[in-house]
Amino acid sequence: MKKKTYIIIFFLNLSLPFYSQITGGDFENFSFTGGDCVPNTGPNLTMSASPFVACSFFGWSASHGSPEVFRNGTIHHATMWSGRWSSGTDVTGEGIFGSCHFYKNKVYHLTLKLACSSSTSGTPNIDNFISNVYIKLATGLSQLSTVSYAPTSSYYVIPTPSSQQTIAQYTGFNSTSWYTVDVYFTADNDYDRLWIYPEHSNGSSHISVLFVDDVSVEDCIPFANYTTTSSFLH
Repeated sequence: MKKKTYIIIFFLNLSLPFYSQITGGDFENFSFTGGDCVPNTGPNLTMSASPFVACSFFGWSASHGSPEVFRNGTIHHATMWSGRWSSGTDVTGEGIFGSCHFYKNKVYHLTLKLACSSSTSGTPNIDNFISNVYIKLATGLSQLSTVSYAPTSSYYVIPTPSSQQTIAQYTGFNSTSWYTVDVYFTADNDYDRLWIYPEHSNGSSHISVLFVDDVSVEDCIPFANYTTTSSFLH
């Protein structure tokens, strides 16, 4: 009598976390389209062409203003300011967004590094703290294709997207060394932008400068939804 051999094959459905489609969050790789796109060296406010507007940048764009990429040694990071540039003006500034699909009720893991400028010299006055730093999801933010380098122009007005969700808000942020943000969040709607910007309102002719680096978003297992609000008031 012949023996019959049965081979049973089990198919395993492995659900593994994966990284979202935001790219370039270390701000190291972008293509130059002209001399104006060369990153600045050192923490200054030189109004050269913004890589987020004038250059081909991988996955990141300017939401408002002319945010820049600074080079500290061999390391690059995004730089943006906010404040009242002169007496009687509204709070304006700069911001960036990364493009990625965020789906309603899906959980994500966000990490990035933030720091503010330790310099207090300049015109207007540079404060070494930032009134608020916002990290949001948004829909309806458009990429700037051109910008006026007059900091009181309409290009520097903080936009109002059609929908947004605050993931984290840091009030009185004053860390001049790199501060690591590590947040799990649940998208409350479908979004296509991760939006980062400072908002500084410390009187007339005062601004602050925000540095951003190493932005990463990762999928993860279901987790409770919350908004992180931290205080750095001094």
